[in-house]
Amino acid sequence: MTRRWPAVVSILVFAAGCRSAGTVGPPVPAAPPPSKVPASVRWVRNSAEYIAAAVQAYTMATRRVDIVAASRPQGGWAVSLDADETVLDNSQYMKERAEAGLPFTSESWTAWVKRREAKVVPGAAAFIRRVKATAGKIVIVTNRTQAECPDTEENFRALGLAFDVML
Repeated sequence: MTRRWPAVVSILVFAAGCRSAGTVGPPVPAAPPPSKVPASVRWVRNSAEYIAAAVQAYTMATRRVDIVAASRPQGGWAVSLDADETVLDNSQYMKERAEAGLPFTSESWTAWVKRREAKVVPGAAAFIRRVKATAGKIVIVTNRTQAECPDTEENFRALGLAFDVML
């Protein structure tokens, strides 16, 4: 009997350990559902790399402007820029549409433009200021409807973005 006693105690200890292992600690929470917002939109909105890339592109463009301005008469040259995703960041619109599970529509886009909430792409404001400081003109190409132009112009003004012509 004395030989069996350590074996019985060992079995009881191991069995008790197995029972309590399942009750230790809080339950693991379920993973959150995948985002409806495309990775590309999340990257533009949340990454330091996007900011760095945009600023780098505008820094290089500014260097070129300095070279061009030195060889042109004041007011005798211009820079043409696309408005959307070059000067204006519309990622909030894209995020809202994705979160709602809705596609792009002309009506929703016009409503977004009327809100005048687009932000400036990193580096764009400094670039535009440099062009103006070196006596260049700024031409903005929007590809927006004529009815959307007044709101687009006001969005630019609210952001302090100078322009000479907006198409």
